[in-house]
Amino acid sequence: MIRSLLQFVYGSTPVEFRSAYGLAESVERLRAGTRRSVFVAPGRTVAVGNVTADAVRLRRFVPMVGNNMSPYFFGRFVVRGSAVWLTGRFALPLWSRLFLSLFLAAVTAGGLFVSLAGPPGAALQVAPRVPLGVGFCLSIAALGKWVARNDIPWLTQQMNAALGVPAQGDAASPLPAEAPSPLVPRVAAAFFAFFAIQGLVAIARHRVGPAVAPFSEGAWRSYVVISSITFVCLAGGLVLRKVWAWRLFFAVAVASASVTLAALWLEPEAPLPVKVFMTVGAAVVSLFWLRWWHAQRIHFTAG
Repeated sequence: MIRSLLQFVYGSTPVEFRSAYGLAESVERLRAGTRRSVFVAPGRTVAVGNVTADAVRLRRFVPMVGNNMSPYFFGRFVVRGSAVWLTGRFALPLWSRLFLSLFLAAVTAGGLFVSLAGPPGAALQVAPRVPLGVGFCLSIAALGKWVARNDIPWLTQQMNAALGVPAQGDAASPLPAEAPSPLVPRVAAAFFAFFAIQGLVAIARHRVGPAVAPFSEGAWRSYVVISSITFVCLAGGLVLRKVWAWRLFFAVAVASASVTLAALWLEPEAPLPVKVFMTVGAAVVSLFWLRWWHAQRIHFTAG
């Protein structure tokens, strides 16, 4: 059991790939097939990380999915005779292993301390909870590993393609195209539906106010009504994956940012440096998310 636990947390899968190219070309080809940051291509599934001759560190990035239990590839290029090899291992990143280690150690040590140094009867109350805490932590980790179960085959396929490793059965067969996932429009629809319901409930209960300066209460109420109705329509269009909903998202994002910045700049008590800082920050964040949303066009059908 101890060996299985250690393998679960600290285990790794050694792998190596023989490149069809020289060392310099192998590094360049693998680097060209990956991205240094998720900000470069935030709208699609890509291999992200650092690629040099001495150190290769890659992971699979899936939009709208954050999973600390996703495996990484850690490796380097080596030359053996006339052949170039990419050798390494798939394993959890250091911070994931540290988190699991610290959590398990804290739960176990805390339970032992209370049981041994606590008041009489504490052991009977705390001891049964230690396995529950450990089991809960391992269950969450196991769920994360299950979600990332396709990451190693996917990364292997990407590295094989970059290094010119022939596919099994057909050396000239291209990588299969990844089908668009409906996760993005559904998550976005849930987001807008929540705010639409929140706004409509506030209107029904006459709790829209107090008015947001510098807008009057009537103007702000009208804005909330229009926004809630727009969010309802947008949520429905996103569920149906319609192009008009994808386009409407841009209008909603720009309108929301404009109202927020107008309220900021028309507020007489806000210092000018704060206004400038908030405006620049909002512009950077908005441009990033609008660029990301533009890449989500592949998830929407005509109509």
